[in-house]
Amino acid sequence: MGNGNGDTTHINDIVHIGATDSGNSDLFFGEGATNNITYGAHWNWDSGYRFTWNTRNSGTDTMLFYYDTNALSYVNWGRNFHMQNKEINYVSQLHFNDNIRFYDEGNDSYLNFPHLGTPMQELQLAS
Repeated sequence: MGNGNGDTTHINDIVHIGATDSGNSDLFFGEGATNNITYGAHWNWDSGYRFTWNTRNSGTDTMLFYYDTNALSYVNWGRNFHMQNKEINYVSQLHFNDNIRFYDEGNDSYLNFPHLGTPMQELQLAS
């Protein structure tokens, strides 16, 4: 649609990028050569109902996140969060990878640390 610096393509209303043959659909956005975006973003839809947002660096995709459109519970992150000294508020449960979790039972007096079936339970607070 454009072939040089400063070219503009205006689309009024809707752009559809899709597969009509149960295949993948891709959108590349960023910087690079013709038909080869090497830096930026790569959005991918696959026929298994998965949308993936990849970031591109030097022509290589790295997953930022994905979600399955037929499973409404999770967005699966592929990177760490750096909260930039901001807050995380209104969490009903913190569940760690090693099965330790804290959950709120709905009142402001208790934070629960449940028994998880191990022989020894310990809550350690350190300064």
